[in-house]
Amino acid sequence: MNKTINLITICLLLISNTAFSTIKPSHTTENVSVLGQVKGDFGAVAVDDEVITVENSDPISIDVLANDSLPKGGGIITAVTQPANGTAIIDNPPDSISYQPNSNYCNNENVTNDLDNTKSGGSDVILFATDNFDYTISGGSSATVFVTVNCESLAAVQSVPVNNIYWLLL
Repeated sequence: MNKTINLITICLLLISNTAFSTIKPSHTTENVSVLGQVKGDFGAVAVDDEVITVENSDPISIDVLANDSLPKGGGIITAVTQPANGTAIIDNPPDSISYQPNSNYCNNENVTNDLDNTKSGGSDVILFATDNFDYTISGGSSATVFVTVNCESLAAVQSVPVNNIYWLLL
């Protein structure tokens, strides 16, 4: 027997993905079955991002919403924290963030090397620094953007063999 439910005059209490119990205006309950899957427009969920840029370069635009779970109609970026070593600005329309590292960010205090070539995938040693910032999207979910800043001085790095040991000259 099929029943028509007027959602304006009753409350639905979710029991499982396929069964509901309803409370009628007369305060009696009646069980109903749902054919199919319960679907809804649930809130947005932000997911962490990773990007790479180069020291002293122009700002990069980061599409942070690309990997987020967004409701129908999309979402917008509502807030961004400032990174410790750069600038992050919400672009207009608010669907991406521009990031630029501080000028001359790579220095002896914050540079890391990639001696095992995991970042370069080749034989070059890469010097880089890191930065990060958080962003919030409509609905209140937030995530972190992890930034790798490759050092501009890579062109000046030379490796010199001395007694079969390679030394980096900066």
